[in-house]
Amino acid sequence: MTCNDKSRPSLELTTIDIISSSLRKISSVTSSHHQINHNRNSIKNRAMVYINCRIENRKNLHNRLCIVSNVMCFLGVLGIVLMIISNEINFAIGNDEDIFVSWLIKLVISMSTIILLGLIFYYHQLDLKLYCITNLFEHWCIGLTGTRIFFITIELLVCAIHPIPRYLHSKLSLNSTIAHSLSISYTSINVALSLTICRFMKFHSYLAHNASSQSLSYLSQVSIDFFFIIKTYVEQWPARCLIIFCTIVVFVGSWSLRACDYLPTGEHASMLDSIWLFMATFTTVGYGDVTPTSYCGRSVTVIGALVGTFATALLISVLAQTFVLTRWEKYVYSFVLNTEVAKKRKIQAANVIKFAVKVWYLRRKNKAQSFRFIKAQWVLFQSIHAIQKLKREQRNLTDSFCTLPDLLILQRDSNRTTEKLVQHTNKMKIIMDKIDEKFTSMDQTMNNIQSTINSLLDRVH
Repeated sequence: MTCNDKSRPSLELTTIDIISSSLRKISSVTSSHHQINHNRNSIKNRAMVYINCRIENRKNLHNRLCIVSNVMCFLGVLGIVLMIISNEINFAIGNDEDIFVSWLIKLVISMSTIILLGLIFYYHQLDLKLYCITNLFEHWCIGLTGTRIFFITIELLVCAIHPIPRYLHSKLSLNSTIAHSLSISYTSINVALSLTICRFMKFHSYLAHNASSQSLSYLSQVSIDFFFIIKTYVEQWPARCLIIFCTIVVFVGSWSLRACDYLPTGEHASMLDSIWLFMATFTTVGYGDVTPTSYCGRSVTVIGALVGTFATALLISVLAQTFVLTRWEKYVYSFVLNTEVAKKRKIQAANVIKFAVKVWYLRRKNKAQSFRFIKAQWVLFQSIHAIQKLKREQRNLTDSFCTLPDLLILQRDSNRTTEKLVQHTNKMKIIMDKIDEKFTSMDQTMNNIQSTINSLLDRVH
């Protein structure tokens, strides 16, 4: 063996080592790629799990808020009803002292008010958690702003107002006589209503339950709150909302007048007289046959007059919106008017031709100074002016019935037509390019044929 032959095994070993090392590098690179992909997938899975947990927590909190708001609304309405019953019992006996029934009713109202105040705290706690989940806050203290604290305090103070059971006077009954007369300036503390800010309408609205509308509200600057829900109801059912609002205001204001106002005998005014007085003030008529006798009653009538003015303006806007023609009704109405105006134009055009021929005929007969000629000329000029007036009327009809939605629809149709034309133009351009390529290939083929024929002719010659 030569030296070269001895060195061959070492060369073969080095080659194998290089190949094996390169394979190891390739495997390490592929394993690192697999690990990176696995890490990316794990990160995506964790993100999806986190998003799903947030959505689930938000849904659970929303359901709990809905249940709490239902209970709060029930307790608030129950407190108002019981308060009215308790005050009617006191009005019937004509005394400020509580009998056993009214004292028991006020005790139930106090207990329901305490439960209501606790539910208010619990509701705002859940609302803060929902706010933190929605805005990715770490702690609930971040969402507790000064404005939120102010409104929570106002809500607690308003809901804490209720008739308190003061003392029990068991000797009185519903059929007893008046123990002592009440002065006209006296106003019972039981008049204050046990109100609550009910969120029943908000949580039972379709917009609040719909996931797409909630997502849209989170992405935009429009929040689906109580005022937004009221606006949608007024936009959808204006007449129905106005009737419900006026009915509630009339009954609440009438009962407040009954509780506040007194007759000269010291008794409370009847419900019918209170309704009559409030309706006369609410409609801003003011007959003056029944007038309030206390400052509380006067305050209620002033508030009723202000609300009545607002309701009157709202009624006018609702009626104006109700009697507005729809787009298709406007099309029908404009078509009928245009038909009538076109018919009048044809009549006046016929009169122009008729009396123009008559004027020409009378002038040819040398009767230009006659009464018939003057009358025919006057009718001709009147017909010409009528045609000009009808033309202006047609233009005004076209302008008045061309509203903003019509312009938007026209713009949308023109955009669609332009897009179709652009698509057809692009297709035609592609077809023309293909035809150009085919003509180019045909030109090359004809040149090749011509060169072949020339070569053949040269060989023949």
